[in-house]
Amino acid sequence: MSEKIVILCVDDERNILKTLERFCRNEGFTPHLALSGKDALTIMERTAPIHVVISDYRMPEMNGVELLRRIHEGWPGTVNILLSGYADIPVVSQAISDRYIHAFLTKPWNRTELKDTIYTAIDLLREMPENRPRPEPQ
Repeated sequence: MSEKIVILCVDDERNILKTLERFCRNEGFTPHLALSGKDALTIMERTAPIHVVISDYRMPEMNGVELLRRIHEGWPGTVNILLSGYADIPVVSQAISDRYIHAFLTKPWNRTELKDTIYTAIDLLREMPENRPRPEPQ
């Protein structure tokens, strides 16, 4: 995977999105921003590829676990990270067990932990069969 890493950040709080956007740009990633799960799904449909999704848990209409489940089902080559100051821990634990959430980080997040989690997600991306380069026809 030699292309620039594209990260979709989803949170209903604009200040959180701006902070995540700055973080992504500083790390050399290409960020996309969504204020809701519905907006995130629209971006997923229109933008390819999205490599990593970082979503808040508590959002109106669709929580982060539901959003990340839908992304996992529709775009299995994407790695999902849940970020929240409050979450239903049994639901999050089940989502991690079901393998549609790669990691859960708490707000406020530790910058180093977020960075390490994203780089681990990128390593995981490279190992996914959906993302491995296909041999050229002979």
